[in-house]
Amino acid sequence: SATSTDGQLIRGGQGNDTITGIGTDTTGTMATTTLHDIAYGGQGNDTIALAGSNFTRVDGGLGIDTLTLSGANMALDLASYGTQIQGFEKFNLGSGGNTLNLSLTDVLRQPGYVNALGHIEISGGVSDGIGLAGEGAWTTGTSQNVAGVTYHVYHNSSLPASNTKADVWVQEGVVVGANQVIVK
Repeated sequence: SATSTDGQLIRGGQGNDTITGIGTDTTGTMATTTLHDIAYGGQGNDTIALAGSNFTRVDGGLGIDTLTLSGANMALDLASYGTQIQGFEKFNLGSGGNTLNLSLTDVLRQPGYVNALGHIEISGGVSDGIGLAGEGAWTTGTSQNVAGVTYHVYHNSSLPASNTKADVWVQEGVVVGANQVIVK
């Protein structure tokens, strides 16, 4: 377990690591030419918690990794960060009115497309939201229950119905906007 102070490089080990306080650096700009926090989860089922939006890179590494939004009223648009955010199968929005926007391209960039989890999983509270945008229409008609938590399964119409590797599972209660960007 490690906590970042401004502009730090933190690497997880082979176990299940927790890295917190990422993204709070207020020096310089958000440009990738400025060194802000960098966090690599390494091996294991790691959690990296973003407390702000100024970071150079976060990467879950190997395992089933979670990116958590630990602040309030945070908005994370995966498309705007591109490859600065990689390696996460799970996104935890917390319950602070946080928002995550992603498209099929963003989902395919995460390893859930090829790893054992086989989908992207999003959890959060009723004050949180997710925007599913981009190519194809996102539809839901099925649910999954994991450890007592119900998730609505969203599938993108640009993929064959048999290809569920890019499905997005959203915890029941999280506000979802299909084919639009939600800003809370």
